[in-house]
Amino acid sequence: MSDLIGISLDAASLVVVMGIAVYGVRLIYIMRRGSLEKSWKFAALGSIFCTVGISFFTLESVFALGQFSQPFFDVGSAIMLIGGLMLLQSFRIQYKVFEIKFSFQKPEEKIRDLA
Repeated sequence: MSDLIGISLDAASLVVVMGIAVYGVRLIYIMRRGSLEKSWKFAALGSIFCTVGISFFTLESVFALGQFSQPFFDVGSAIMLIGGLMLLQSFRIQYKVFEIKFSFQKPEEKIRDLA
C-alpha cells in the first residue's frame, strides 16, 4: 500500500511539473518581442529547466535505478541550479523595469495607472 501511494505521488508530481514546462514553452512563444520579453523569457526557461531537473528526481524514484541513481541526482541538481539562476535573473530584470517605472511616478499617480 505504501508503494502504491509513493508511486501515485511521483506520477502526480511528474504531471504537475510537465504542466509547468508546457506553460513555460507557451510563455516563451507568446511573450516574444514584447516589452517584458527579456524577463519573461528567463522566467519561462528557468521554469522549464527546473521542471526537467525535478523530472530526473521523479524518474529515479519511480524506476528505482539503484547504482545509476547518483548520476540522476547530480544531473537533476545541476539542471535545477541552472533553472534557479535563470529565475533569479528574470526577477532581477523585472525588478529593474519596475524600479525605473516607479521612479518616474508622480505623487498623484496611482501605481495601477502605470502598469
